[in-house]
Amino acid sequence: MTMVLKGFKGFTLTVIVVVYCAKVSSSLRLLRVLIPPYAVRGQAAELICEFDSERSPLYSVKWFKDDAEFFRYVPAVRQQYQFFKLEGLEVDGDSSSASRVVLKDLDFAASGSYRCEVSTEGPEFSTVIGQGNLLVVEPLSSDPNLTGGKRKYEINDTVDLMCTSSPSRPAAHLTWVINGHSPPKEQVMDVGLHQQIDGLLVRSSKISFRATPSHFVSGRLVINICKLFSVIREA
Repeated sequence: MTMVLKGFKGFTLTVIVVVYCAKVSSSLRLLRVLIPPYAVRGQAAELICEFDSERSPLYSVKWFKDDAEFFRYVPAVRQQYQFFKLEGLEVDGDSSSASRVVLKDLDFAASGSYRCEVSTEGPEFSTVIGQGNLLVVEPLSSDPNLTGGKRKYEINDTVDLMCTSSPSRPAAHLTWVINGHSPPKEQVMDVGLHQQIDGLLVRSSKISFRATPSHFVSGRLVINICKLFSVIREA
């Protein structure tokens, strides 16, 4: 851009103004977001949100559960760390930092969607987001209980058995095995789920069939205790 300024005695001063236009790009980057998919009730879970703001001043780091904020870090204020109470959620303030939040004494209500938001100050005013889901579980504590059986069966005897899982959450999946094979579906009935006062679930399954020669291998009818499948099981 050229500006022409007229001065005294007919002299003219020409000023050339050069304007540089630079595209501003965000320097804020998420390096790692780690939200464990499972955590055991009563234990702790560590949420990681690592970032690099380079030379941009950090404004805040926030954590949300199901869109409700429960943690905030703002380095420019006197009270840098703030914790907001949510049902079933307790932050371990002594173990948490700008890039790491530790939840302790987890309850089932802590299950949900978690999101971290990192923002920088001007002139960029950038925000990056990382998220994931956490499920709080209670592992199976013991083998299933098998009831209704007899020590000896003969051909044409009716076999009625009930299998009940130990309390867990989520509920266990039950299946039956007879002499190494899965029985026909019509012989198995899912009795259903029972929810205890503490929120744990107990599943029961029943099998009923008439013993035939095909059920006996070398003169023996072997009914395996029902198998258990769950998200997690204690060692």
